[in-house]
Amino acid sequence: MASIKDMSLSKKLLGGFGLVSLLLIIVAVVSITTLDSIESENNKVIANTITMKEKGLAMDVDMLEARRSEKDFFARHDISYVDKVRSSVGDVKRDTGTRCSTRTKGHGRKGFY
Repeated sequence: MASIKDMSLSKKLLGGFGLVSLLLIIVAVVSITTLDSIESENNKVIANTITMKEKGLAMDVDMLEARRSEKDFFARHDISYVDKVRSSVGDVKRDTGTRCSTRTKGHGRKGFY
């Protein structure tokens, strides 16, 4: 096998540039795969945030409906509004349970954070 000392300068330079190019390609591939995984995780977080906001808005609507039915009950003394309040509060409880289970799914954490 030939020693590095016996090689011509052009072969040494080509070998050095080749090695640097190979290392550059390796770093580029690792960077691209890392960026792809970061992007996919970021998209999951964005989707989860949008879902949480939508569920929060639905809970707000349900609470407002419960409050309106409660006011109607006190104003009209009609017992049918009690069922509407119970239904709206049940919807809020259901959404809250869904929100907690979605929030902790895959994170190993419990409850809100």
